[in-house]
Amino acid sequence: MNGDLHPGGMPVGRVVLYALILAAILAAAVLLLPPGLVRLAAMALLLIPFVFVVFDRPGWIFYMLLFLSFSNIYIFFPLPVVKLTVLALIALFAVSVVKGRSVVIHDLPFTMMMAAFFLLAFQSIAFARDAGSALMRFGYLARYMIYLFFLVQFSRTRRELIHVLAVIVVGGVVDCFMPFVVSPPETMASLSLLWNQAVLRFEGYNGEANMFAFSLNFLIPLQLFLFARLRRPWFLRPLMLAVTGGTVFVLFLSFSRGAFVGLVALFMALLFIERRNKAILVTGLALLVAGAILAPAAYWDRIGSMVEVGNSMTDDTSILSRLYTMKVALILGLKNPVFGIGLENFLFYVNRFIPFGNVVHNSLLQVLAEIGVIALGLVVAMIVYNYRIIMSLARKKDDGEAAQMGRILFILPVHPDSPVDSPPRVRR
Repeated sequence: MNGDLHPGGMPVGRVVLYALILAAILAAAVLLLPPGLVRLAAMALLLIPFVFVVFDRPGWIFYMLLFLSFSNIYIFFPLPVVKLTVLALIALFAVSVVKGRSVVIHDLPFTMMMAAFFLLAFQSIAFARDAGSALMRFGYLARYMIYLFFLVQFSRTRRELIHVLAVIVVGGVVDCFMPFVVSPPETMASLSLLWNQAVLRFEGYNGEANMFAFSLNFLIPLQLFLFARLRRPWFLRPLMLAVTGGTVFVLFLSFSRGAFVGLVALFMALLFIERRNKAILVTGLALLVAGAILAPAAYWDRIGSMVEVGNSMTDDTSILSRLYTMKVALILGLKNPVFGIGLENFLFYVNRFIPFGNVVHNSLLQVLAEIGVIALGLVVAMIVYNYRIIMSLARKKDDGEAAQMGRILFILPVHPDSPVDSPPRVRR
């Protein structure tokens, strides 16, 4: 992790120090100044020097965007800071391109598959009964494509990709542990309560316990990768060890059964992929076991309900409703295989089959039902294509760092409830 954030930039340690100082000053402005225009004006004045500093460094804005997105601390700001950051990133990147920066083009097959899926999703809006909801969903897809574009632009080298992963981990750690110290704003707070066990579900700043837990399934392998790579200063490895163990424990506090399945998959992947890397294997398994020992007893009661459903011994409406809605999504997809039923139309159709409305809770089946079998085939093809690239990295015998990066990217779960993104190719 020693080096610059980009060629010719300042050292990482100094950047972190300046970022902490700026964050402290902004926090003081929020806490000490009265709300309204006075506070906004003071914060704007404080940010002006920062704008001049980053004018020639769009990569810093991208790191800020990643941190905001993975930490979810934007919920504390009265302004749409994520949208403003994206606009600033687009503007600064355009300026840098005019000044001579080259645009990195992702490999052509994946780009074509992404473009085709994007067009299929766009045409499905024509069948939408609620145009506003469909456009909002399409906007999410467009946002992910923008993020992916800039991920490629600022991951041109292996060092840059490791910086990106480090920023993601820092943001995820903030989302994991900061809510224990600073509660979310009242307008954004969500009370996820398991009534049958009378326990609160921890959800970070995400606002939804299951999605928060799924994000931790993504975060834990990255933490293990940084644990393996960071050797200096001396305290980074113990720190990453403690943070990863805490992340496993926090995942259990979410009481998410789907995330538990993802954690089991992670456990099995570690056994297979890292069987020759004793440090990662033993560390990862030890942290998973330690987290399981510390998990509250009520958590295991909830996990046991999945077995009870399989044995027809429970009336858990949460599990049963998801099974029914996934079955409905499969039926709708098979009845409308070419174009699907239209983006965001599932809720209009589900009541024809079952007496309650619910979302699909499975992204692949939702794509099949709403956009069609061609779109589903494209998603599966992108997943397979990416894993082929990842496995080619993992098999590099003459490049230990690239092989380790490939193995950890292979372990990263592609959960059916999460968006499918592609890691860029890694090269020196």
